[in-house]
Amino acid sequence: MTSAPPRFYLMGTKYGRSEDVLPQMVLDGVISTGFVRAIDLSPIVGKEYSEALDWIRVQIPQESGVAKNTLARFAAMKPGDLVALKAHSAPHGAQPRLVIARYAVVAGSGKAIYARSDALGHAIKVDFLDEQEPIELPLGYGQTLHAIEDQERVDLIFGRYAHAARIAAVEMAAVQDKATHSSEVAARGAYLMRRTHNERSGPG
Repeated sequence: MTSAPPRFYLMGTKYGRSEDVLPQMVLDGVISTGFVRAIDLSPIVGKEYSEALDWIRVQIPQESGVAKNTLARFAAMKPGDLVALKAHSAPHGAQPRLVIARYAVVAGSGKAIYARSDALGHAIKVDFLDEQEPIELPLGYGQTLHAIEDQERVDLIFGRYAHAARIAAVEMAAVQDKATHSSEVAARGAYLMRRTHNERSGPG
């Protein structure tokens, strides 16, 4: 069995530019977005971004492009994907400034574990990596959710976690070949990420 390589995302933690929802995310063990809370994303969770976006455009044609793109990328996340959660992305004078608060790994087996949350809106279950001091980078990412695809940017934002996630994906393929229950696969995947994180004490 093959295992898809992890994808990398950068996600905001502010609702309405000022409400910090990161503490609630950590408490609930999820990442979240508050866009268009009335819609249920269950039919497209685990779909590819382009397919998810087509569905969303039909369901909520009146919403902004930012909302549609955010929901489509959110729904397309898969187990093993890494998410960097940003505390700030406002420039410091003319200098771009990105501050990473936490890192998380999307949980689940086969597809992400999605739910609707009264407090947060749309939520996906994650395993948070350990707390660290905020990491400041001279980068500009203003949108709520970005897919980071450039390899240099991935390595800059995620550091050692990028390598750990790729190794974990390979190891997960071997585990999936032997596992008889999906719950065993999910638990093993979370363990692998925690283990590689503990062996390498941070993304630097």
